[in-house]
Amino acid sequence: MKPVLTTLRRAPVQTRQSLRFALAALLATLLILDTGFVLMHSAAPAHSETVDRPDLAQRIAAAGAAVSPAGSAPVAQPASRPTVAPPVVPTAIAAARLSDAEIAQLAVEPTPAICGSLTGRLVTETVPSAVLGVNLPVHVYLPPCYDAERRIYPVIYLFRGTDGYGNWVRNGLPEVADLQIGLGLLPPFIAVMPATDESAANGGRFRYSSRGNGSWEGFIVNELLPAIESKYSVWQTPAGRAIGGISRGAYWSIEIAFQHPDLFGIVGAHSPAITSDLLIGTPAGFSMLSMARSIGEIRTLRIHLDAGDRDWAQRGMRQLSGDLSRAGIVHTVSTGEGIHADAYWKSRMTDYLAFYTATWPRIPRPKTAPASAAVTGRRSQP
Repeated sequence: MKPVLTTLRRAPVQTRQSLRFALAALLATLLILDTGFVLMHSAAPAHSETVDRPDLAQRIAAAGAAVSPAGSAPVAQPASRPTVAPPVVPTAIAAARLSDAEIAQLAVEPTPAICGSLTGRLVTETVPSAVLGVNLPVHVYLPPCYDAERRIYPVIYLFRGTDGYGNWVRNGLPEVADLQIGLGLLPPFIAVMPATDESAANGGRFRYSSRGNGSWEGFIVNELLPAIESKYSVWQTPAGRAIGGISRGAYWSIEIAFQHPDLFGIVGAHSPAITSDLLIGTPAGFSMLSMARSIGEIRTLRIHLDAGDRDWAQRGMRQLSGDLSRAGIVHTVSTGEGIHADAYWKSRMTDYLAFYTATWPRIPRPKTAPASAAVTGRRSQP
């Protein structure tokens, strides 16, 4: 610094004056910029962000922060944030979301993830059936951290075709569900996958009977649902019940959902065997819409149809899709690569489960009803 000052002293007077003016101008510029910066920040809010309604995870986290574990120090509370009015959502989705009261209850109970399990359980039940005249084995998939004492879970009833017991398990439902639930991509749910009675002495009412109490519908509605709902902690409303099937099982899933929109809110038909030449006693011009109790009622259903691009079931699927469209019934249709075989259905398992669970909350509802509450049998249409 001293050499610079010495140089300035020895410089001519005119040069020293020019340098002083330049330095004064620089200092004035810096002062103006600094003042503007201070004024700008004093006028702006201390914390600026886009305000939106917190999603479910944020709401649960906020509720949980307000509760200190037993024996721990109080938890400091963050400043409350303003919220805007919640967006309008479809009725089916709104009905499936957790209420504020349920979220508050979650805040004082351990969440299911605390159990640390990454895999669910596959249980085999035996359900006696007076309708079918046999005791039928039923696979029941329970999600990781299944908690029957404190939680209730949405449920999917899934039927097979004529290719042997256990094709939903064989095609990877438990493994896909475990992985997707563990990643938070699917909510915890229960899947019920009954065998069929094709080997029974009566020749298999599952395959050959019409709808009604003496058919597969009668078994599902009057026997299987009450058996499952009396033993497992599942939703007992249409919003929390889905039904679906593969091939012949897809026929039954459509028929039962169309007959009972008061029981099921979601239906999936995968490679549906629904063309009239595959069914017994159907009239000319048969349509699966004739199975509906009323066209107006099935407009409440979420409906999905799919089949492989080289699947013979494409014809029936396209016919039903056209009938639904002409009736003004919203549905989705998709086509994958494959034929009428396990390889195709296995390749679509992730998509199937994503469809069924799309409107269900990612954390199971708190249980409010007594665990012993049983479901009375329901009568299907004659």
